[in-house]
Amino acid sequence: MAQLRCILLLALLSSLLPALRASDGDADPIYKSCVAECEKSGCVGDTCFQHCKFSSDGKPIDGPWYMQEPLYLRWKQWDCRSDCRYHCMLAREEEREKLGNKPVKYHGKWPLRRVYGIQEPIAVALCAINLAIQFHGWISFFILVYYKLPLNPNKKTYYEYTGMWHIYGILSMNAWFWSGVFHSRDVELTEKLDYSSSVALLGFSLILTLFRAFNVRDEAARVMVSAPLIAFVTTHILYLNFYKLDYGLNVKVCMAMGIVQLLTWAVWAGISCHPSRWKLWVVVAGGALALFFEIYDLPPYRGFIDAHALWNAINIPVTYLWWNTNNTHMIRAHLRVLGTQPHIFYHFISNQIKFAAAAPSLLRRFHVQRPLQSSPPAGSAPMGNGKGIEDPEKKKKKEEKAREKELKKQKALEKAAKLQAQQASSSSSKKSEKKHVKRSNQEEENEEDFIDPETPFGQKKRMSNLMAKEYSPSVVEKSWYEWWEKTGFFVADAKSSKPPFVIVLPPPNVTGALHIGHALTAAVEDTIIRWRRMSGYNTLWVPGMDHAGIATQVVVEKKLMRESKLTRHDIGREKFVAEVWNWKNKYGGTILQQLRRLGASLDWSRECFTMDEKRTKAVTEAFVRLHKQGLIYRDNRLVNWDCVLRTAISEIEVDYIDVKERTLLKVPGYENPVEFGVLTSFAYPLEEGLGEIVVATTRVETMLGDTAIAVHPNDERYRHLHGKHAIHPFNGRRIRIICDAILVDPEFGTGAVKITPAHDPNDFDVGRRHNLEFINIFTDDGKINQDGGEFAGMPRFKAREAVTEALKKKGLFKDAKGNEMRLGICSRSQDVVEPMIKPQWYVKCSGMGKEALHAAIDDENRKLEIIPKQYTADWKRWLESIRDWCISRQLWWGHRVPAWYVVYEGDSPDNFGASDERWVVARNEEEAKAQASLTFEGKFQLMQDPDVLDTWFSSGLFPLSVLGWPDDTEDLKAFYPTSVLETGHDILFFWVARMVYLHPMIRDAHGRKMSKSLGNVIDPLEVINGITLEGLHQRLLEGNLDPKELTVAKEGQVKDFPKGIEECGADALRFALVSYTAQSDKINLDIQRVVGYRQWCNKLWNAVRFAMSRLGDDYVPPSDVNPDALPFSCQWILSVLNKVISKAVLSLEAYDFSDAATAVYAWWQYQLCDVFIEAIKPYFSGNNPRFESERGFAQATLWLCLDNGLRLLHPFMPFVTEELWQRLPSPKDHKRPASIMICEYPSTVECWTNEGAESEMNLIDSVVKSLRSLAKESRERRPASVLCRTPLDREIICSRQLEIETLANLSSLTVINENDAAPTGCVVGVVNENLSVYLKLQGSRSLEADLEKIRKKMEDIKLQQEKLSRAMNVAGYKEKVPEKIQKANADKLESLEKEKLSLEEASQHMEAQISGNEQ
Repeated sequence: MAQLRCILLLALLSSLLPALRASDGDADPIYKSCVAECEKSGCVGDTCFQHCKFSSDGKPIDGPWYMQEPLYLRWKQWDCRSDCRYHCMLAREEEREKLGNKPVKYHGKWPLRRVYGIQEPIAVALCAINLAIQFHGWISFFILVYYKLPLNPNKKTYYEYTGMWHIYGILSMNAWFWSGVFHSRDVELTEKLDYSSSVALLGFSLILTLFRAFNVRDEAARVMVSAPLIAFVTTHILYLNFYKLDYGLNVKVCMAMGIVQLLTWAVWAGISCHPSRWKLWVVVAGGALALFFEIYDLPPYRGFIDAHALWNAINIPVTYLWWNTNNTHMIRAHLRVLGTQPHIFYHFISNQIKFAAAAPSLLRRFHVQRPLQSSPPAGSAPMGNGKGIEDPEKKKKKEEKAREKELKKQKALEKAAKLQAQQASSSSSKKSEKKHVKRSNQEEENEEDFIDPETPFGQKKRMSNLMAKEYSPSVVEKSWYEWWEKTGFFVADAKSSKPPFVIVLPPPNVTGALHIGHALTAAVEDTIIRWRRMSGYNTLWVPGMDHAGIATQVVVEKKLMRESKLTRHDIGREKFVAEVWNWKNKYGGTILQQLRRLGASLDWSRECFTMDEKRTKAVTEAFVRLHKQGLIYRDNRLVNWDCVLRTAISEIEVDYIDVKERTLLKVPGYENPVEFGVLTSFAYPLEEGLGEIVVATTRVETMLGDTAIAVHPNDERYRHLHGKHAIHPFNGRRIRIICDAILVDPEFGTGAVKITPAHDPNDFDVGRRHNLEFINIFTDDGKINQDGGEFAGMPRFKAREAVTEALKKKGLFKDAKGNEMRLGICSRSQDVVEPMIKPQWYVKCSGMGKEALHAAIDDENRKLEIIPKQYTADWKRWLESIRDWCISRQLWWGHRVPAWYVVYEGDSPDNFGASDERWVVARNEEEAKAQASLTFEGKFQLMQDPDVLDTWFSSGLFPLSVLGWPDDTEDLKAFYPTSVLETGHDILFFWVARMVYLHPMIRDAHGRKMSKSLGNVIDPLEVINGITLEGLHQRLLEGNLDPKELTVAKEGQVKDFPKGIEECGADALRFALVSYTAQSDKINLDIQRVVGYRQWCNKLWNAVRFAMSRLGDDYVPPSDVNPDALPFSCQWILSVLNKVISKAVLSLEAYDFSDAATAVYAWWQYQLCDVFIEAIKPYFSGNNPRFESERGFAQATLWLCLDNGLRLLHPFMPFVTEELWQRLPSPKDHKRPASIMICEYPSTVECWTNEGAESEMNLIDSVVKSLRSLAKESRERRPASVLCRTPLDREIICSRQLEIETLANLSSLTVINENDAAPTGCVVGVVNENLSVYLKLQGSRSLEADLEKIRKKMEDIKLQQEKLSRAMNVAGYKEKVPEKIQKANADKLESLEKEKLSLEEASQHMEAQISGNEQ
């Protein structure tokens, strides 16, 4: 029966093999199209990825270090393709789920959701548990074998398979480790490692199974069994890694080996009547069940738990039981051996008792001492087979010696432990003494000396007597701005003789608090203004706020509904507008305070609002003038209509999505999702009994407004219908059959096209060409109007379903199938945009567009420069195809259109505005009446157009209106035209100035757009001041989100800011944002980067604090410094300061703010702090008279560096630089300005440039870095030597010995040449072909490891030589390659050869040391 059961199990498992196959998902054309589009654009819908950055030629951009993803996120290694595949997969599966389709696999994987970058989180967790269970089983086996069971005289176990089980345990743990890695991040490398380790484990365990089950003991037999299996497994692993990574083949191989093993163990357990056979059969059954889940893969549950996760879960108890069974079997095997040797059995029991008593403490210490090999009791039989029996006396002596040796070891360990305890006690007492001294010193310090006194509002900040020991953003940034503003540092003088420099702040919307994107604008613009102000310009930066028509009205309407359950129509226009003004007065102040907190040096005396009196006058004047010139007109055209907002919207407010197939989408106002991407075919019956004509549409409800059917004039199928009519099935309207070769493609569909002129852009043009009737079938809120007959009053998408059903009842419905389409969505309301014919006001744009285009592309007379230049192409493309601009909006908040309609008695209200001739455009109602009385007769009234103007109409005038236009003001004369317009590239087409600087669009760290509903909108004040997670949640509650949006937003905040946001300060935020501008398209803002710059502010603070301590309280800087008299390090720092000044100025002039910020940062961090301040420390150590003159020069140089460095940094970090600069002593001979912001920006000083000093310092820096590399983490001062192979290098090293000793932290430095004996007991490093360094060894430093590094470097140099030699030996090299490059290559080859010889010498030296140590 047992054999029968095994045969049946084998047949069952074997039957599963044909089911194995490789994955067959990812063939979906919609999915493939999404991935292809994502890899081009870097986005899937609104989700974009920073990995996918492309230049204009389509090549990916990695960017410098500061553009890349932060290190703590980079471990995930998601690239563009994998992110595109993942998000396209999720998007596609959501669509499939809504359509009732089951999930499919993609690239061999079910659609699983990531968690914190982990691809299959449940599977990974279970892999970790399996790894832990394997470790537990293996360590239990290890302890049992070596500490619980006795060993034979050769100190080996009696169990002959011990070694193989060790290998099995290690391979098992290795396999589970790589399985966890693979399911964390599925790339080719991790997949290969997972497959290879699994195959290796299965192959070895199969060998172990065969050995154990068939009791293979003979070595020759073992080789015969294992050799072919090892060869097969090795070949398979090589095939997977180097030929083809075949998932299906690998599954089949693994399954086959697994089934063989399970069946072998099952049969063996039954045939051998093994005592633990039931355990083994449970293991086999569990393994079979696990294999079932691996073979018959199941879709994931909730996107997390798939069949593989279940396979991992089943393996946990199976693994535990497997090791338990094995350990039981091994004890029985021992007992069988021990049963024939009672003396060993006696000691086995004895040791078991001892171990049981001692185990807890031993395990706690993770240290188990092996029991001494026990001798048999007196009178017991000696073990062995009679050959080579050992003399009992000799054996006894050996055992005594072993005991003595063990006792000595124990005593030595106890002595060492006592000594260690004494040292620890001594060290503790010394630390205690130091702490006591330090505490005493702290008590002597007056804490009040470090605290800033309170500063009255608007007065210059009162600073503490001593600099605080740590930088605090809130303390440093307090009071300065109020003093700057009150003193008038920001105010521009229209009568100044200085050249003007003007920026108009793109007015932020008055729709709540500023977000981090606005902070980017403020940071960049303030950097420009502060730099230009310090460079001698009469700077004007004009602040203002935009009324933001649609955005503000939506916000206030939501607030009204949430608080009062009322709509704007319930309270009327007048009260609603008053409500918006109240809202503006409340939140407008918040925006302005945020700009102040950011340090924005705006001229607040010129502050304005786009709907204040002066700006309203400018808007009215512009409208009237443009209307008189014929550039503004009224027309009845098709517009983008929003049925939720009940207004026309501009093209920029429409987001288009591509619908690839039948797709359900949520539409505002509809409880259930609405299906799009459906092409419905139906028939129109023809007059005169001519049959029917079939048409198709994706918007079947619009057939209620059809007035024609178009066919191609050359289509023979419909020639007999030219001039005929169809009959509308619901209202009997006669519908003309027209011929139109422009619209109709006879090869597409049926070749007949329904025409709805009032609701489709193409049909609108056809309607005008053929003089068709325009029938609007929708009300303003998106319902069917009276022209819809029986469908009147239905919401448009409900009518879509009703019309389809009605067509079916009439037998006219033909078909409905999936169809790709483009759908317009309003970015404000998320409503589906409806093309609708409406009378509106328009601006003629063709003439102005041509002028704007020539201003940017005319090389001879260019008036406009766009930075970055790549956007000039966008400017050109947009203006060449510009259409007239619809400027009227059906809103209540905004500038009323200054036009009045003449209304006679008896006119129907429905006919208001119907006649274009009755409109009167004027500056006010009195002027309108005067004009109307000259044109119209009889008794009439004037009614102003209820519509308002598009927000951009007033915003476009802002650069003029803020300076006083239309009045001829002093500001307009002095400051117009403006110098620069800085803004986001998304609004390029709405502003015109002399120069446009377009900054990147800011997104969150995941590449998503900032959205209140996602909870990822960041308030700059929250970054500056810091905020808890609870505070972030509270801010959401104060907003206008509905409950569902609020839940999503909270979840987003918990994920992105689990501990809130740390206080960073305005300076750190500004510097981070400016540094990000190197990314010309999108910024994925990571708050941790801002935190990093806040920490850098602390380093800056401490550097200046140290410098001030070296200058002293009474220090007076000299008026002039002679560079030639300065010490070497001082000459060098002034020379590199000169370079950074030049670099910063050139970068700022080129509007490359990131480059400028990086250059200044690098000078402060890597040259001033890391090198110069360290190099001059010996001058101030103990007031050594030897360095008296150097000390004075170092002080002067240090002051120059701080003064220039702080002024360099000020435009980027205004607060901390003002505070630190105010603490600097000032020269006696001239009075310095009151504030750093009105100082001169640093300029280069010719005599500071010293290329020789820079070259020498570069050499010294190389030597120091090599020595630091040899020292690794150790800060212990040690002697070192430098081997110089040229006289010049020797001269430099000898003359700069102090600097090298100081910077490399050496106790001494010896300079040697090639004739000197190489120092012994040193580790060697090669600087270049002319220099090598030797550092005295410390402790247990591994010479072998250092030697290996040198050999690796030699290999690298050899590869470089070979590559260069091949290039130089190519045919035609001497004839084709320029002589200059040939010389450079020859010099490079010679340099590599010298460096190689130096490395060989170092290698020989270290080999000799290693050899000497071994002897």
